[in-house]
Amino acid sequence: MGLSAEHNIEALPARITWIANFIPPYAAWMYQNLGERLQDFRLLLSTGMEKGRTWAPDLSLPNTRIQRTLSWTYQSRHPNGFTETLQSHFPYDTIPLLLKEKPKVVISSELGARTVQALIYRLLCPATRLIVRATVSEVSEQGRGGVRRRLRRVMLNHADAILVNGQSGARYIRRFGVPLEKLFTVPYTTDTTALTRLPLEKPPEAALRLLFVGQLIGRKGLFPFLEILREWALRHETRTVNLWAVGTGCLGDSLERYAFPSNVTVRFLGAVPYGNLPNVYAECGLLVFPTLSDEWGMVVNEAMAAGLPVLGSLYSQAVEELVRDAQNGWCFRPDSKNEMYSALDRALNTSESKMSEMRRDARKTVAYLTPSYAAERVLDAVRFVSSQRGANERLGSSLNENLEFRRWRPASRAMNCLFCGHSAVMRFQRNDSFIWECTGEDCGLEFLHPQPTDEQLSTAYASLYYPDRGPQRRVPFENTPVEVLEQALDCLTIRLGNLNGLELLDYGCGQGRLCALAARRGMTVTGIEPSNTARMQARGSGIVVFGSLEELIRSVPETSFDLITLWDVIEHLREPWYDLRSLQRVLKPGGRLLVSTMNTRSLRARIQGPRWENYSNPTHTFFFNRHSLGSMIARTGFVGTEEWILPIRYPQHGFLRRSVHRFLMATSLNAEIVFVGTNDRTPDENPSSDSFPVAANFNSNYRI
Repeated sequence: MGLSAEHNIEALPARITWIANFIPPYAAWMYQNLGERLQDFRLLLSTGMEKGRTWAPDLSLPNTRIQRTLSWTYQSRHPNGFTETLQSHFPYDTIPLLLKEKPKVVISSELGARTVQALIYRLLCPATRLIVRATVSEVSEQGRGGVRRRLRRVMLNHADAILVNGQSGARYIRRFGVPLEKLFTVPYTTDTTALTRLPLEKPPEAALRLLFVGQLIGRKGLFPFLEILREWALRHETRTVNLWAVGTGCLGDSLERYAFPSNVTVRFLGAVPYGNLPNVYAECGLLVFPTLSDEWGMVVNEAMAAGLPVLGSLYSQAVEELVRDAQNGWCFRPDSKNEMYSALDRALNTSESKMSEMRRDARKTVAYLTPSYAAERVLDAVRFVSSQRGANERLGSSLNENLEFRRWRPASRAMNCLFCGHSAVMRFQRNDSFIWECTGEDCGLEFLHPQPTDEQLSTAYASLYYPDRGPQRRVPFENTPVEVLEQALDCLTIRLGNLNGLELLDYGCGQGRLCALAARRGMTVTGIEPSNTARMQARGSGIVVFGSLEELIRSVPETSFDLITLWDVIEHLREPWYDLRSLQRVLKPGGRLLVSTMNTRSLRARIQGPRWENYSNPTHTFFFNRHSLGSMIARTGFVGTEEWILPIRYPQHGFLRRSVHRFLMATSLNAEIVFVGTNDRTPDENPSSDSFPVAANFNSNYRI
């Protein structure tokens, strides 16, 4: 594989060393591509080839060295029900070799002994950058012990970048608090030139021939699949099924003795040299991959490049990312017999015209998965750790290129602030969405995009805030305690004077706790609450509650209020600037708007990062600090915007926690922030919310 014309030697650090177990034949092209594009690229391998592998060792790549290694095997039991013999390697000369070669960037494969040594070298040589390649998936890592998880957290959080092989791997790594900007997706690839030259049209005898390629071991899920295949054949006695199996393993003899119905023919081909696999793919119609756990599944790439639709398990990360049901294959969960049978039945009853269409789609799907593509993704990470700049631009060319992100792709790879229109950078990933931060100096808002659907939010509120519950069931996200609300009203009394007779609107009143307490102090209270469950509970306490501001205005057209509160509500709104502008219509001239929310610059938020409960809360869509909250209130038309420091004492805090709380308040690292704005408009001057532009150009003259 020669260096293509468009590739130039990268002007990157003088030496880059990759430490790995061995070189699988499908990965050799990526390593060779890197070697051709880098000034000084070296490979340190634990072994030429692991025992039990039928691949021939390939040490032809320049600057490749076999390390001094201790190797051993052990049995591992997976929660999905299979036991597997695994090999571990301890290349004990890693640190001396690194100290001798002095690479500027170290790439370490896997999360074991070699990465621990690479991390030690990173600490000994602070100018070095460490990239960890974590080829994992959520399924493959099930059942890992607590000690291993803690060690992984240390390694991952000290690495400068992480290479993952797919989105399941990325989700797993994110559990350890790794920020999104450190993740780079490097999918498994191989040279598919010979495979893509195979004809897509199949002779009748091969069109529906099933092919399995892989080790004949329990993890690959062949026995459960054969049981389903046997059941299907018995129900369809007039149909014949042909299955070819390529590979060897401890279950080979048992599989060959399996009792098949007379209309099922199985041919075990044994070990086939890697270079001869295209000949096998050419003779078959679709790939069967019923694995119980696979961090990827390279055979999926190969089969799709050869034009074979894939009948595959979703416990393979390759199937999860590449296979689209009924378009280029059929998906199932291998622990669901019904799903497996249904997928097999649909596959074997696919018409020839539909199968031809699926073959073309399969090949097209993996066309971009080339060794040069994977090498470019690795170089993205090397550039990132070398410069520590351009993380947001890199995210567009790395994470967004895999198929998971192709299912949802923003209109452009840049994101603009939903409020002010300035450019925004990606901070964290939350499930299938992202948390972005506005770069505008007069904004700084953080927001979730894309937002959850109405159905998702409804489900989240029902389970986290207002579930059907017995008296002992704890709500995951409790509403603000009564003791805290009482102190908040005490502070309002100090600020505003006697509250008796004032009219209060609590926007997002929940079950009406604040309204009930304010009513006891002589205030005339009204609530707005969209949740039917919470609204009914509030009305049961004698509080007047409406489902929306529009309903309130329709019912009481001339209504107006002295004080409107949004207590821990603004972070839940879909477009909070419109809500604030709309509320100004029912606020009396000189009336106050009080908004409280959690502070993204608090000490806890800084320490926990994406694990902070306000980022992880599925009902939160916007996230504020002092600057962004004050700016939004001021830019939606309120004057005299200022922060109110409410010296609240939390009843569950002892002396030590109260002291820490006072310190955090004094240093602006406290969790809760409260801002107040004043309405200086008359009702006739208050514009409707419809007239408010998203990227408004207001001045933010507020005081903190």
